[in-house]
Amino acid sequence: MKTEKEKTSYNTLPEQIDYLIQEISEIKNILNSCIEKKDNIPKYLNIEETIEYLHGVGFSISKSKLYKMTAECKIPYHKLCNRLYFYPYELQKWLENQIEARNDMNTLSIGREFLKHINCKNNNYDRNKKDI
Repeated sequence: MKTEKEKTSYNTLPEQIDYLIQEISEIKNILNSCIEKKDNIPKYLNIEETIEYLHGVGFSISKSKLYKMTAECKIPYHKLCNRLYFYPYELQKWLENQIEARNDMNTLSIGREFLKHINCKNNNYDRNKKDI
C-alpha cells in the first residue's frame, strides 16, 4: 500500500490503476465477509427467542411477564393459530420508545422535585416574613 500521495501522470498511470484495483478488491472482500457474518436475526421470533433477544439487548423479562404484557397490549406482537410472534424491528422500536418515555419521566420527576424545593423555600420565606 502506498503511504505517500503521488500525482498521477502518464508514466505512473498503470501503477495507480493496479493500486486502485487492489484496494477495490480488499474492500469487496471486507464487504463480502460482513454480509456472510450478518447476524441471523429471523424475520419473526417466538416467545423463547423474544426473551433471548430482549435479554441480549439488556431488557430482562420473564416468560410470564412477557405473556402479561401481550395480554395488556403493552408490547407489539402478532398472534397466529394461538401462537405469539414478535418482529425484531418492532421490538427495537418499542424498546427505543420505552427508553425515551423513561427519560421523559425522569426529567419530569426532576422538575417536580425542583418545584417542590422552590415551593418549600417560598413557604419558609412567607412564614419568616409573617413572623417579622
